Amino acid sequence: MNINFATESSIRLLGNGYINKMMDIWHEDVKQHLNRDIDILVGNRRRHPALSVYKGLNTQVTVTRLDKRAHLVIWYDPYEVLYAEMLGEMGYGEALINKIGPLLESGADLGADYEPADNLEKLDWDSILRRIGFWVLRVRGFQKIANKDGKFAELDNIVNTECRTPPLNELLTTLGYDFESGLSSVVDDTLEGMSAMEAEPPRRMDRAINALRLWNLMEACSEEDRQRINKVLSASFPRIQEMVIKIGELSGRFDVNIPDENLAFNWSYIKENRLPGDWEAVDEIKEMLKTI
Repeated sequence: MNINFATESSIRLLGNGYINKMMDIWHEDVKQHLNRDIDILVGNRRRHPALSVYKGLNTQVTVTRLDKRAHLVIWYDPYEVLYAEMLGEMGYGEALINKIGPLLESGADLGADYEPADNLEKLDWDSILRRIGFWVLRVRGFQKIANKDGKFAELDNIVNTECRTPPLNELLTTLGYDFESGLSSVVDDTLEGMSAMEAEPPRRMDRAINALRLWNLMEACSEEDRQRINKVLSASFPRIQEMVIKIGELSGRFDVNIPDENLAFNWSYIKENRLPGDWEAVDEIKEMLKTI
């Protein structure tokens, strides 16, 4: 692959304390659990032969073998850099959607100003911090549950991300990460999105996903923001609110920050909400080791 990569040493020069600490934890855990040394790179997703097929906004993190060595590669989407730039100038709304949509569809090369490896300071490092954190959890034994037939890939991703968010938050807490200051804007965006909904989603699956996301947000945000969310739920989304309460009760049966119990919580959430598909537990690290 003819791709320009930013090395881990370049990433560390940014001086992002959280990222540097998370990379240290990554190396310690990989050495301890896998007896390997897997460094971190940043590359352009749009230049990856397989990953570039998807036209939407999407940054992925994968363990990839390059030059006879395994690397944890942050395949950053340059269009995310453009989107953040446009969002700052235009704000979120129909005009932004109408402008970014055709650009994404075209898949045009955005040029040097948006090349991830050469513009590290423009990347969303908070998002990258979480993505590396999820890989740390995988190394520590947190498994995912996937549909055997592959028909519900988006549902798989949402459920596994949300069910593993509590241990991720615990991991971030060890870095001294300040949740509440960053989550107030997320709560604002969430409430704005809820206000635009005319009614609760008719499908149980959609209500269950919304409830899981809201439960995670309410667990991490301030008491004031939690009350704001509950007020809106009580007024307009009683069925989702009931699901949020049940998820809280369900999580209380498990220590969701321990791999086996987190997996049991994931299973229970899927069964209690009757999510579609034929599900199975997957050890992503075991699968990854087969490829490198």
